[in-house]
Amino acid sequence: MRDADSDDIASLRKNGGLPHHVRTRITVLPRQRVLEILVEGLSVENDPNRTTSREVMNTLFELAGDHNIITLDAASPPLFTQRIVLVDHHGHPFAAKVGAGMGEPEPFMPLYVLRGDEHGL
Repeated sequence: MRDADSDDIASLRKNGGLPHHVRTRITVLPRQRVLEILVEGLSVENDPNRTTSREVMNTLFELAGDHNIITLDAASPPLFTQRIVLVDHHGHPFAAKVGAGMGEPEPFMPLYVLRGDEHGL
């Protein structure tokens, strides 16, 4: 998945969807089912109304969400939760976005929809 993300991020930069001065570090934490994206190159000082910060977080959230698998039931967790953290030039976090995002839905058969005739009822 790292190669796909690298290619996607390079494409975003080329098309203007991600500023060239922004750097990303992607860490996969499989035990916690977390995809962590650390974003460097933005700060409250150079983006006081945080417009660019929000755009970057939303773009990366959508990009990572495209690689997620989310089962459409209440019991199964998504393949991963993404944690996007923006840090300033001192390494201090100043904005974050956490969640599963939208991914490819996986169909499921809820237990409460079983027909009686399938079980001899």
